[in-house]
Amino acid sequence: GLLPDNQSGFRENFRLQTRLLLFLENLRSLMSNSSPISTIFVDFRTAFDQLWFAGCIGKLRCLSIPPAYLNWIYAWLLDRKCFIEINETRSRWFNIDKGCPQGSALSPTLFITYNCDLGSSLANCTSHLFAD
Repeated sequence: GLLPDNQSGFRENFRLQTRLLLFLENLRSLMSNSSPISTIFVDFRTAFDQLWFAGCIGKLRCLSIPPAYLNWIYAWLLDRKCFIEINETRSRWFNIDKGCPQGSALSPTLFITYNCDLGSSLANCTSHLFAD
């Protein structure tokens, strides 16, 4: 598939429980061999709100997504406007220049695709990725 097996969450048959069991098995194996262990946990707050459009499209292009789909996704991300209303006072319309629409079925897939290679540049490391 397009997404690595070490990425769980927002995917059928890739649950948090499986990710935790694999993580614990890695720890047990390293401890039994007296290997050094370092662990980093990262929580990307407001992650969907921060997705960089051009970077996401570039990542999808590297994954050989057909150009017609890339164009559709880019237009879907780019053609969004909003305004803010407080106590019946409304701002001007403005463009949204980053982030995925929350509530869309496509947004989680774009997010995990964009971040799926986070651990791949670390030599001799095992990474476990989970998005929720």
